[in-house]
Amino acid sequence: MNPWWQSIARVQHVEIIHVDLSPNSARERCARDWLDPNELLRFHRIQTEESKRQFVLCRSALRACLIELLDCKNESLQFTDSLKAKPVAILDGEQTSHEFNVSHSYRHALLAFSEKGRVGIDVEERIVRHDIDGEISKAFSAIERKALHSTSGEDKVQMFFRLWTIKESLIKATGRGFRCDTSSFTIPTHLIHGARRAHFQFPHASKDKWLIENLENDDFAAALTLETD
Repeated sequence: MNPWWQSIARVQHVEIIHVDLSPNSARERCARDWLDPNELLRFHRIQTEESKRQFVLCRSALRACLIELLDCKNESLQFTDSLKAKPVAILDGEQTSHEFNVSHSYRHALLAFSEKGRVGIDVEERIVRHDIDGEISKAFSAIERKALHSTSGEDKVQMFFRLWTIKESLIKATGRGFRCDTSSFTIPTHLIHGARRAHFQFPHASKDKWLIENLENDDFAAALTLETD
């Protein structure tokens, strides 16, 4: 069976993999064979079929990519799963040096693998499931809110998801996730309006330097953040 994942980009030392999460019963059966007992237990506890499909296709692709990167056997590979910390790969009981990050949305997932330094990735299909004006008021800075309120219709939706994925990739890269107040920092202005790349430093942690890559395309909004020297 052909893989349901493929490399779509490389940004400096970070490899980006796209995973097709479309329903496919044959793929899903094959993917379950990659999982270890703890992952299978987690799989069976998931309530919805969509979430089960996303988990099994994404986790099996993650395993396959790391097996190739680390030149190891599947049974030697485990993961830490914590709601408070980024997951890490454990090989024969030892934490690996490769950092990775995972994001999925409906039919698409992205995996990012870093040979050095922290990395965060986020992908979102542009499906409006709630009142985005409410999210705008809570998640974005004054400058970002002004930019969003100056647009309307599809342009507003596209900008909203662009900013959302960039912000989430940033907070995932740091490992803080939504413990970080996303309204407390502003992404570079040219990124707000569709530029592809920018350097960034958090106002409260100026020693840490980041590179943001806007990965959006016609199918989804997406962004990558990687730590730089």
